[in-house]
Amino acid sequence: MEANEVLVRGYILRDLFGATYLYVGQEQAEAYDHERGLDVVLKVKLSQDEEADLTEGFCALVEGTFVARKPDRIYVGNFFSKTGAIHAKAVHHTSC
Repeated sequence: MEANEVLVRGYILRDLFGATYLYVGQEQAEAYDHERGLDVVLKVKLSQDEEADLTEGFCALVEGTFVARKPDRIYVGNFFSKTGAIHAKAVHHTSC
């Protein structure tokens, strides 16, 4: 599995089912446009305040490892990025 270290800006939001996504912007987050965004796998422990922020959503810089989706692999669920995922080692608040 090829992986690359990345720093990506977007709008991060956790959905009702506990999945975290990085969207292109707030409009895409409000429309739940998962295909153009990225799944976020949090590899860090967040504080209660940071967890609450994820539920509300915010503009963020996400630092971590990008893992592309493979076309020959089956993914469970209906809502996931068609592009890939970021295995996040840090999430930073930023301006939109």
